[in-house]
Amino acid sequence: MKRITLLILLTLALATAAMAVPAAAAGTNGSISGHVSTVHNVTMADINVILVNATNMSEDIPGFNATPDSNGFFQFTDVPAGSYKAFAWGPFLAAGMSNNITVVANETSQCAIVLKPEPFYGNISVTQNVIPLGGATTEITITAYDFWENPIGPGIMISVHTTAGTLDPLYGLTDANSQFKTTLTSPDSGGYAEIQEFARGWNGTYYPLQKRIESVTTVTPTPGPSATPTPAPTATPQPTATPEPTATPAPTATATPAPTASPTAAPGFELAFAVAAIGAAAIAFRKK
Repeated sequence: MKRITLLILLTLALATAAMAVPAAAAGTNGSISGHVSTVHNVTMADINVILVNATNMSEDIPGFNATPDSNGFFQFTDVPAGSYKAFAWGPFLAAGMSNNITVVANETSQCAIVLKPEPFYGNISVTQNVIPLGGATTEITITAYDFWENPIGPGIMISVHTTAGTLDPLYGLTDANSQFKTTLTSPDSGGYAEIQEFARGWNGTYYPLQKRIESVTTVTPTPGPSATPTPAPTATPQPTATPEPTATPAPTATATPAPTASPTAAPGFELAFAVAAIGAAAIAFRKK
């Protein structure tokens, strides 16, 4: 009897252990399915996506990085349960962050990321190219464009710098026309100043904007039919007269011209656009 009871207890223990194995195998991990979209048709092969801690976004989760497919979809599998965010970036685009993602065991969580273009080009225009010294002003307008030469839109921080005179304001946000306006006041002395423009990137650092070269379409005129020239009649040659001896002319005294004084240009403050790699403008001053 004791032997039979011992066998029954052993069988029950083995059965209990076998039932516990599937429960442990189920684990506590889940999955994340996400989508990246851009304002322009950027090649997804250049986009990177990583997983970061939702409460400390500077902490990325090792082993979770992906490149979206051609339609922008990506997936992370076997993610430990917890709270995360997906972080994505690409060339000429501001980095983007997803909403909070809560991973639950054996479930798939969804997220989405939108990447917007960063400023790349900046064109400068002024109301006056030449202004006097001593407090004269000219308004400067900066129009910002993205890499694809589309206006960047409102809300982009632009900063400006000058080597002479003063600018007010020194920084500000672009308006609905993708423009930032500032006023340059000329100094009391000097002759030249250079204006440079910068944009603030998604990571908070400033970088110089490039000069945007306007494309010009040249129209080639259609040539008209060429007129056939009518040959002129050939004149009959006349007999050549025998020339008379020519008298030797007396030398004529040549007057020496008096030197002409060259006018001295008044120094000034002139605004001329610098055709350089970066968007910049040069300014010169003149006396009143």
